[in-house]
Amino acid sequence: MDAPADIHFDGWTLRRQLRELLLDGVRVPLQEKPLHVLEVLLSAPGELVTREHLIAQLWPKRIVEFDTALNAAVRRLRAALGDEAETPRYIETVPRQGYRFIGTIRDAREPAEEAAPSEATIGSVSPPLPDVLPSSRRAWRGVTRAGVVTAAAAVIASVGLVAVWIRHNSTERAARNENALVSEAIERARFFTQRRQAGDLERARSEFGRALSLEPNQAKAWAGLASVYWLETASGVRTRESGLPKVRDAAQRALELDPKVAEAHIRLALYLCSTGQRKAALEHRKLAAAIDPNDPLVLNILASMAADEGRWDEAIAYQQRAVVADPLSVAAAQNLASFLFFDGRIAEAKKQAARAFELDPAQPDEIGVLAEILEGHFEQSLQMVEGWPDGNERNHVLALIYHGLGRDAEASQRLESLKTSKTWDNNVLVAEVYSFWGEVDEAFRWLENSGSDRANAPQPLQLASPLLKPLHGDARWARLAQVR
Repeated sequence: MDAPADIHFDGWTLRRQLRELLLDGVRVPLQEKPLHVLEVLLSAPGELVTREHLIAQLWPKRIVEFDTALNAAVRRLRAALGDEAETPRYIETVPRQGYRFIGTIRDAREPAEEAAPSEATIGSVSPPLPDVLPSSRRAWRGVTRAGVVTAAAAVIASVGLVAVWIRHNSTERAARNENALVSEAIERARFFTQRRQAGDLERARSEFGRALSLEPNQAKAWAGLASVYWLETASGVRTRESGLPKVRDAAQRALELDPKVAEAHIRLALYLCSTGQRKAALEHRKLAAAIDPNDPLVLNILASMAADEGRWDEAIAYQQRAVVADPLSVAAAQNLASFLFFDGRIAEAKKQAARAFELDPAQPDEIGVLAEILEGHFEQSLQMVEGWPDGNERNHVLALIYHGLGRDAEASQRLESLKTSKTWDNNVLVAEVYSFWGEVDEAFRWLENSGSDRANAPQPLQLASPLLKPLHGDARWARLAQVR
């Protein structure tokens, strides 16, 4: 018989035809090789699958260092499943032989749990009824012919009260269900907002919209929507002209409903800062910090503010607190890796980047790769880039890696592709490549051109990049930093 199109275990679903892994219906990003490993293991649950068999399935032409590649694929699979090699729930290692799937596969055709009793049968099942019913039962004891009318009236009254109780219960149940749907939509939206894979901001916006369609006065949903609009604007999905007013309106709506929502104060502060209203922005930041000093978003913003002013120890301390407050936040973990990298603490940055990568192996490990490049590990960094999607990040690091490997034609090709991009940070990325290549004049030309438009001028965090250190001894650097 053909293998099922979908395979289920615990809350997980492997959709074989669509090549995707779901957890409770939400897609979990996973690269093709780890996904293929899972599929092979699930095809023989409980049985040993040898390393040789897996390698033959995944790399039939054996054109890579397949032992290392298989280890990496299994490691990424475990990270996605939240599994541990030492205490596995799903993937057991058989030393020097292979792997075994030890979870329990669920048949999708298994009947659902017995449904709760319906309102139509509520009088005949175990849940207790109002106190009037025992009274009506007592009324039937030793009843006489003359008392039949009285007893019947008591029963009719009881039935009427039961109907009222059922209607009241139904209303309460509907309200609870609606509250649960609102909470679910907000939680899903927050998950997508933090994960930020392709399409996630759109998904988050849709989920916050769903919550607001059920409860228009949900302040937290309006604050979350302000966050989505801000991230869309910061990433270039929306123009500043269209995005910033949406950030302002959603944040203000949230604060009208509940002035103690720290997230709304933070997003309004970012809007005000972006429109030159720095004093007002500072007041909202202070309010956010006073409302919830341990909120991960508040800590992230305080860390960014400190980093923006070059106070690296303070920035890193705030960001470490943010990671402790939300240990599953990929963005918080990546930000900490970035701050360590910008402060020149390369070894610590590598370790932190590895922790962020464990949380989401589908996210490109940019800081980890840049750290390897600065340490001259070009072959290692090239392997790490395998599987990255095409785009600015990939062109940027490959221009650095190929130059380090002496593959100058390929490095130049990647740089030219990078130059054609129209993203807001494009000029700085190009300048980093020229700086790393030792072409100082070209690096300054790209930095100074970006600085001609103050809205797109290099930010202090960008200028802190260790890749730009070769420029620090030039007089033009002091002028550039002073402009900022």
